[in-house]
Amino acid sequence: MVPPPPPLTEEPEDEDWLPTYADALPLLMAFCVMLASFS
Repeated sequence: MVPPPPPLTEEPEDEDWLPTYADALPLLMAFCVMLASFS
């Protein structure tokens, strides 16, 4: 009889900042491009 595999332990999510950074960076780049184009 084969023992069941050990339960998969979920690693803690340390990358909660990534979606925020991924949303903020294009907005910041677009703001800089618009600022440069209007200057």
